[in-house]
Amino acid sequence: MRASLRPLLALATLVSTLGTAASACGSTDDVPDPDAGSAPDASEGDTSTTPPRPDASADTSVPPDASPTGLVPVPAPPKPTFPATIGTLSVTLRTATAAASDTNDPLEVCLNETRCFQLNLRDVDDFRLGGADTYHFEGVNLPRSEVDRVVLRTRSPAGANNDRYTPACLDLRFDGEPVYCNDQLGGVHIGTGSTAGETMSYRDPVGLRNVCTTCLPSKLPAGPVLGAPGDTSTRVWVRTDATRQVGLFVSESPDGSGAVPMAWAAPAPENDFTAILEPKGLTPGRTYAYRVSVDGATTEPFRPLKTAPPSASKVRLGMGSCARDEAQPIYQAIAGQNLDLFLFLGDNHYGNTPYVEAHRWQYRKLDALTARRGLLSLVPSLSTWDDHDFVANNSDGACGGREDALRAFKEAWPNPSFGLPQTPGVFTRSRFGPVEVVLADCRYHRPRIDDPERRCTLDGASPSTDTASGLLGAAQFSWLTDSLAASTAPFKIVACGSLFTGNSVDSWASFPAARDRLFAELAAKKIPGVVLASGDIHRSEIRVTPRASGYPLTELVSSPMAQYPMASEPGRTVCNGTDARRRFCYPWDSFITVEADGSLPDPTLVAIVRDENGVEKYRHTLRRSELQ
Repeated sequence: MRASLRPLLALATLVSTLGTAASACGSTDDVPDPDAGSAPDASEGDTSTTPPRPDASADTSVPPDASPTGLVPVPAPPKPTFPATIGTLSVTLRTATAAASDTNDPLEVCLNETRCFQLNLRDVDDFRLGGADTYHFEGVNLPRSEVDRVVLRTRSPAGANNDRYTPACLDLRFDGEPVYCNDQLGGVHIGTGSTAGETMSYRDPVGLRNVCTTCLPSKLPAGPVLGAPGDTSTRVWVRTDATRQVGLFVSESPDGSGAVPMAWAAPAPENDFTAILEPKGLTPGRTYAYRVSVDGATTEPFRPLKTAPPSASKVRLGMGSCARDEAQPIYQAIAGQNLDLFLFLGDNHYGNTPYVEAHRWQYRKLDALTARRGLLSLVPSLSTWDDHDFVANNSDGACGGREDALRAFKEAWPNPSFGLPQTPGVFTRSRFGPVEVVLADCRYHRPRIDDPERRCTLDGASPSTDTASGLLGAAQFSWLTDSLAASTAPFKIVACGSLFTGNSVDSWASFPAARDRLFAELAAKKIPGVVLASGDIHRSEIRVTPRASGYPLTELVSSPMAQYPMASEPGRTVCNGTDARRRFCYPWDSFITVEADGSLPDPTLVAIVRDENGVEKYRHTLRRSELQ
């Protein structure tokens, strides 16, 4: 636990305007869905270029007969079964909202006399007022027959003058199966007995039972989130409260009539109850309607679901980075731009942690933002990371915790792929109409340099000595240049969390030879249409950098989305000074939209810097003929 954090958004605010709500006893989303199947799902795995992801669980088996609409329904897989011996225990504890219900003292849950599990999210302020925290314990190896109690108790010694704790709800999942939920704890106060009314432990008088459905606002506390679509398929991300049947229903009609099941998933605790649903066999350049069901019921409305448009199309993309503040109203402005795709350029959270459970907590906090959730259910997204959502400020590949960060990132985002089979990371690419988006991972393989601002708390891999590949490592460097050379898109946006053309130590500026090599490769391979994108520096810029050979490179720097509102920081001077490469600079919360028109004889790309309200501040136009 970390008590010194700023007050954090309670997970009770997960209730969104999208229609999910909770009753006093748990979820109210148990209305039967007439389009839903009846059996829970199984997992098949990711079909991307990365090794199979256990959380990407789309069943792509196809029956011989299509539905009347032309969509081919996918039958519900067999019901999941759960082992007799507990492998993973998941605990969700919700704190009461009354004053002084929270605590910074340690708690634990016990399932028998000797097996107790400490509830502690490292680097996180858990047990806060109204908050709901989820804990996963892997490798438990406890036979269910040996579970003889449900006890919540303090770990502090008797008589210690510690804060008492008031729970509002406790639920348990054994390997994802909902085996216990109790939100009728009767005003129990867990403490050390130093104050009247405290008890050191609460033991449920019945034992395992389900008084409620979930301690979270619903069975679907987060999602759906759209991933970048392909020509004939797309990806839909969800998070549930337990291992439940999740179905994706797709219709050719905007009102959802005639919807058929196109994918199934059973989110597992090993993936923080997240999963990817991937409908296939769709028509390129078409708009469908979709919704998800959980355990055969839904409160989710039908929403548009699009496949990738053809190259000769006009598309609108958005991009942004650095979402630090608790309140992030900018998502309302982004939602008003009628975007086709949004690119997250890093620092998506500011956890600064090497621990997977803390990353998960940060992503769950983002999931609680109503405007963000609404946006991502309608607008597909792609994401990379930067230092704060990787491990720590100015962190590199030698910092401890990069594997934990990667695990949580894969759980939290519906990217089409994550690295390569032999090269881990978050780098990926996706074609969308006239634009190929190539997202680089500029942290996982970054070599170590002398940087007094680096804040790693744990040591990890041996520092890389491959300075010739800059921030990427040799394998990713080759992948990036080969991907660009193979692309036929009129425009190719190459994104990195760190600046390509800036002067900061924490950027490509620390590897000038590698940067020159990258730019020279673009010229040598005659790769046209390249536009750079980055974030990190807490100001938005349009930069143009000449090259010794080839067309000048434009860099779109979009930062921050939620850190410096104009009203609270009117005197920011970070745009002062001169830089010949800078065409425009905006120092407050902002994002960039990109309008790419591939239908013109000479395709155009228009980048627009917009303030926190979506108001245009600067426009930069490029023609395809200028980028070759």
